[in-house]
Amino acid sequence: GEVQIDLLQAVDLRFERLPAEGSEAPELSSQPQLSLGDWPKTPIAVDVREIALTGVTITDNVLPTPIRFNASGRFQDDGTNQPAALVLERMDAVSGSIAFEYAKSFETGNLTLNLDGDEAPGGLLAALANLPDTTPTQVTLSGNGLPSAFEGSLQANADGVVSVDGRV
Repeated sequence: GEVQIDLLQAVDLRFERLPAEGSEAPELSSQPQLSLGDWPKTPIAVDVREIALTGVTITDNVLPTPIRFNASGRFQDDGTNQPAALVLERMDAVSGSIAFEYAKSFETGNLTLNLDGDEAPGGLLAALANLPDTTPTQVTLSGNGLPSAFEGSLQANADGVVSVDGRV
């Protein structure tokens, strides 16, 4: 079987809290624990040609700093390859964008990851890295390989606080 979705759209999503403490996730059929690179493929071919999220809000009960954004992307799983991409454009008082791309080859096990973020002071990237909220932040992470031999590069700059240019 195959599922093709031309447009998956959501408007005014709000994430105000994490699941209640003590609540349990529903029990699923017994599956082995998965690690990075063991991401499962879908049981049927899936092609989501366009993802459009408008007016997404995630509060500071969920993330270290609240964020409001629009996002666009795509997802595909044909049983052999699984590419996905998502680009977030900030729509609140903090200007910036965060782009993420992922690709998995189920034939070779190869994993490709790309992250490119650029935010003004008060951004999510700085908050996640525990940097001062007065710091504009740029991050580029790219890598490729088997999960056991993954190699990549990382460039990060947080205006006068930290600068990184290296291999991962």
